[in-house]
Amino acid sequence: MSQTVIAYGDINCPFCYALHERCISLGLNHQIEWHFIEHAPSVNFANFSIEEQSELADEVYTARLRAPEIVLNLPPARPNSHLASLYIIATRNIDPGKSKTLQTLIYQALWQHGQDVSSPDILEPLLLQAGFETPPITDTDKQQLNIWTQDWSEGSFERRIPVLSQQPRQSLGLIESLDIAKFIAGKVLTEEQVTACEYKQRYMVVLLGDAKDCWHFIKPMQALANVRVLAGIGPLRELLAEPETIDLILLQRKQVKKEIYHLCNTISHDEHRSHTPIIVIDEEYDSGVELAVIQQGAHDYLLTSNSSDLIDAKCKNYLKHKRSTDLLEKAARIDGLTQIYNRREFDRIIEMEWGRAFRAKQSLSIILIDIDHFKRYNDFYGHLSGDGCLRLIAQTLNQQVQRLTDIVARFGGEEFIVIVSESELDGSCAVAQRLINSIEDLQIPHAKSSTSDFVTISAGAASIMPNSTNSIQQLIKQADQNLYLAKANGRNRLEPPLANS
Repeated sequence: MSQTVIAYGDINCPFCYALHERCISLGLNHQIEWHFIEHAPSVNFANFSIEEQSELADEVYTARLRAPEIVLNLPPARPNSHLASLYIIATRNIDPGKSKTLQTLIYQALWQHGQDVSSPDILEPLLLQAGFETPPITDTDKQQLNIWTQDWSEGSFERRIPVLSQQPRQSLGLIESLDIAKFIAGKVLTEEQVTACEYKQRYMVVLLGDAKDCWHFIKPMQALANVRVLAGIGPLRELLAEPETIDLILLQRKQVKKEIYHLCNTISHDEHRSHTPIIVIDEEYDSGVELAVIQQGAHDYLLTSNSSDLIDAKCKNYLKHKRSTDLLEKAARIDGLTQIYNRREFDRIIEMEWGRAFRAKQSLSIILIDIDHFKRYNDFYGHLSGDGCLRLIAQTLNQQVQRLTDIVARFGGEEFIVIVSESELDGSCAVAQRLINSIEDLQIPHAKSSTSDFVTISAGAASIMPNSTNSIQQLIKQADQNLYLAKANGRNRLEPPLANS
């Protein structure tokens, strides 16, 4: 009999929730024994600070990017998980199957509906829904929670969650569905056996203010938008300096006070942010303030007392208008011949992905591609045929890159470059080999190639963990060096080679 797979997690961690939901979608949650721990025992829903709101919003933002198929919304605050964990432990001793149901209901109450699951008033109806009367919590239950927390904090888990553990194997952090299935089932599953993840493109909304005060601004938008909550003007300026796309900025006046006018003016005159709508949120109407913020570049002035329907309608209109403007600007970043992204757009996106990978401590990969002997193709078949060949290859590469977070761009001449976000080298090599195969399968005749009777490509892949000591240029240089090796070693190949190929 195989050893039990243990998952260490906390109810109030969005990454643990995402792992839990992925295990359910795979039909494998019954094979896991969840050990609940308290990684933030002092957190308090009622007194959740703006700094804590900002940290929570960043976690939810990252979790949504890494698990886009999961329904995951930002709650107004992070609740203390102590009572919820004890109820799960206590009910597990009564009926393990129903206790799993309770666990799911509690997770979803927090991360889908934003409820305070530290409150008995919220937990008791969930207990009834799972089939339990409110169970007595014993000293043994409390001791069990303490033991699990101690096992996690003193284990070789680097104080990270979620954790999958089956000694001596362990997996730290949120992993993909396929890797979860492999770990839990102890065998390799084909991709067709695992629920596919569909990327959900969302707007980006930034709030400088108190999330609980502005909750009726945030709540209606969460299906459409990722919400970042910032604790002060400093973090806002840092975010504005990054190439990250921002679709709507909400400024709570009481949090920025007299600097509200300067902020509106600065953002509206920034060449990269001039089309980003700004809404100033005030507690009481002041016609002088309204006039001043509009004159300084704000798009609207709303009150916390405005109806949720009005707020929802206005925010959605601003988001749609911003997206329309972005699409017009994006048209200027498309390569005219191949109809894929041009070098300028690649430079913009790689900066954005670099910053995102840096914050999330994730690897970032690229693939540099060159058409083998393309000059000979042009000389023999003519430039019109050469242009047609370039278009066909570009569109084929674009179709083969399956995630919307990954992009293909024309890097120059007959060179293309692919960004593979949140991927280590093995993952990018798998994508690169698929691209090489797809071009070979086109069987475009190439009578002057010394590599094949058909048009082929060579590829160099590279991966890096962005930090303060490395750079995008280093990543591109490594991919270029690997592309050179691929061409030197015979072309129509990848460097480094795909493992087990």
